[in-house]
Amino acid sequence: MRGSESERRPLRPVGVVKSVIRVIGSPEATTAILGALFVLVLASTFFQIGHSLQETTSRFFAAWWLWAGPVPLPSGRALFLVALVNLVAATATRIPRRPASVGMYLIHAGLAILVAGGLVTGGARRESVIALAEGESTAYSYDPLRWDLVVAGEREIRHPVERIPARIAGRETTVLEYLPDAVVDAAGPDNVRHVGGGASIRRPDGRRPTPIPGLLLSIDGRTVLVHGSDPSAFDVAPGLAIRLLPRIYPLPAEVRLERFLAEFHDDTRVPRSFTSVIEIVEGEVTRRVTLAMNLPARFGQLSIYQSGYDPGDGTGPRSILQVVSNPYRRLPAAAGAVVVLGLIAHLVAGHPRSRRGDHR
Repeated sequence: MRGSESERRPLRPVGVVKSVIRVIGSPEATTAILGALFVLVLASTFFQIGHSLQETTSRFFAAWWLWAGPVPLPSGRALFLVALVNLVAATATRIPRRPASVGMYLIHAGLAILVAGGLVTGGARRESVIALAEGESTAYSYDPLRWDLVVAGEREIRHPVERIPARIAGRETTVLEYLPDAVVDAAGPDNVRHVGGGASIRRPDGRRPTPIPGLLLSIDGRTVLVHGSDPSAFDVAPGLAIRLLPRIYPLPAEVRLERFLAEFHDDTRVPRSFTSVIEIVEGEVTRRVTLAMNLPARFGQLSIYQSGYDPGDGTGPRSILQVVSNPYRRLPAAAGAVVVLGLIAHLVAGHPRSRRGDHR
């Protein structure tokens, strides 16, 4: 018995590729991606209740994967990449190839620029913090989520805690344990030396707003423990001390806090607004800027936002400013402009006069 023509027709690779692209760009795939992004935003909202905004952004949107226990789930950058592929596939398979569709192509191009911007921003965007009391100034910001092992000898050298070298100041060094979020325990081996008296580290039992790392090292056979909560230097040998400090970034200008004002809701300590008056000193030029919750300042490639405040320990409140470096911050405006052009072109193409030839 002879088979049907469809059964005898060989499977062509080009046809398979087109079918796969149609599935990737299908409305069902788009709906699934939007649903995953909604769940991600919802989860990040609940996570932020007990954590800082910077930690939430770093974990949910700037990373590729989000670990839910032992299970890896796609985080923001992975979902942005999948959304970009879906958008390109949908443009290639679901928009008719004719002049009247130029508006739809522009709209999809603008959306692709927006999604690609979210993808590249996750890796290029850098956030750091400035904490100042009135009258204080600084030329550096610090990153509370990234830490360095600071070695003070003849000169100060910083090593990222993720990449501790095999030798520090000529001494053989081995990382025995590293916890990105750790608390110090007094219990532990007697041979461990730590300036705070601790002998071991463990993961915290409850939530904390900012991870503080712990590092257990063997330096020339001597076991030492350093922890981010203790910024004082620990003497390992004569003329050599180590400590853990947040990573710092130099600023293109000096920032000085002139005045800080915190307003609270009546009869509560719930903040209503924060305002900082700062001076930005760039060489011989000094300009005064007022920062509020939704009123940032920009200089160079940086943006400074009013993030919050620290009530202090009797020394007075400190204004917490967030410094954001984002070389792609103009991409959303460019994407919006392309989408607007696409909408205009689509309206013009759909106007009855532009389609008068169809009614003749």
